[in-house]
Amino acid sequence: MSSSVKKRRKISGRLIINIFVIVFSICLVAYFFLSENGLMDLLRSSQTISLFWISMAVFAQLFNLLMDTFVTYNFVHLRYKHFSLWDAVKVCLVGQFFSAITPSSTGGQPMQVYLMTKMGINAGYGTSTMMQKFIVYQLTSTAYSILAIALRFDFFIENLDTPGMWIFVLIGFASQLIVTFALIVICFNRYLSTKFVNFLAKLFKKFKYKKADQKIASLERQINMFHQSNKELLKESRLMVSSFLLVILQLTAILSVPYFIYRAFGLSEASPVDMICCQAFVNVASSLMPLPGASGAAELGFSAFFGVFFTAETIKSAILVWRIITYYGTILLSLPFSYFTKDKKEHEKDLEERMIQEQDETLNRKEQDS
Repeated sequence: MSSSVKKRRKISGRLIINIFVIVFSICLVAYFFLSENGLMDLLRSSQTISLFWISMAVFAQLFNLLMDTFVTYNFVHLRYKHFSLWDAVKVCLVGQFFSAITPSSTGGQPMQVYLMTKMGINAGYGTSTMMQKFIVYQLTSTAYSILAIALRFDFFIENLDTPGMWIFVLIGFASQLIVTFALIVICFNRYLSTKFVNFLAKLFKKFKYKKADQKIASLERQINMFHQSNKELLKESRLMVSSFLLVILQLTAILSVPYFIYRAFGLSEASPVDMICCQAFVNVASSLMPLPGASGAAELGFSAFFGVFFTAETIKSAILVWRIITYYGTILLSLPFSYFTKDKKEHEKDLEERMIQEQDETLNRKEQDS
């Protein structure tokens, strides 16, 4: 079978997944708009939505993106002084876009690293900064989850009428801890990284993978640069502390969005702390769904946990407003920035050559220093 036919099949597979996600998302939006007690019913009723509180929710989401931009800027600007705040905005929004449209948000970081290499950033350093940034986010998110469980576990046990949702929360929390621990081990244990590369080499040879030697050599170069960059970043204690503080602000903004939406619907009895803890549970539960934007799981989790606070007449509309602000709106905002990655395939060979050159320069500097 020719390679062109294989390529067409691969593209067709991606198209099928994309079409499924698009159709599924459209059906969800239509449901929350048109079903009984949906947004259309709410808008036609005498009850009005507060534009002030909706603006606060939008501001919280934009603040989240701003904090993400600052964290990226701090990490990269440490070594590359030509990396501007506008460059960080582009990297941040490219990551947001590709994370939103790929299963389990797996497409964001690779595209961010690619864009940074186009900006003259060492590929290994770019990978390391994104990994360190992700670890900081995961650790902070896990701490938030532990705090939420410690503060409000009894409250949600009493009020949550969907017991099966706790299974998702507990599994999601456990997977969060495992992923974070695994990433930390990979970052700081070169022995395990080498073992992993050797395992892949044997696997490629066994299945006679094309260009196996080139792929393994490329992976070894990336891992070498990755570990060296990690050592450099960990020496910067101020950078790590400031990054954790910025991510705490970022997560607080994300978790506050449902509270602002709650107030927008004229409700005020629930405390901000309860709703922030509730959103932390929703994030953990929906993280297990391997669909772009955790479609379906996010809506189900919101309905299960926030049904305690919203009325039956407002919960569907609240879910739709929440998803428009935190998901669909972010896709629309970041979509134009995907243009900066349009020539990825054309530049992959150039990037490979640049990585080889970067590693040679690094080895030469080591020899000169010694």
